[in-house]
Amino acid sequence: MGSLRFSEWHSGGRGFDSPWRNRTFLVTGGTFGIGRQFAIHFAAEGAKVIACGRNDMALRKLQIEYPTIEAVRPDAAALSG
Repeated sequence: MGSLRFSEWHSGGRGFDSPWRNRTFLVTGGTFGIGRQFAIHFAAEGAKVIACGRNDMALRKLQIEYPTIEAVRPDAAALSG
């Protein structure tokens, strides 16, 4: 794969206009497993990604590895009045 980004590798290095570009995705469970892979994939395709998870360390790691992904730990209790 060399120095190609995932989206460039995925398109064979030709570049393309992804259907996910300029869209926003909220990925729950975005710190592990398939949720993390979805977050990474959509971000590589040019989408704005907000990844939610409960593990603070995993959220920080995701944010460091993929700075375009916004990693958040939601708190539903903060919503109650």
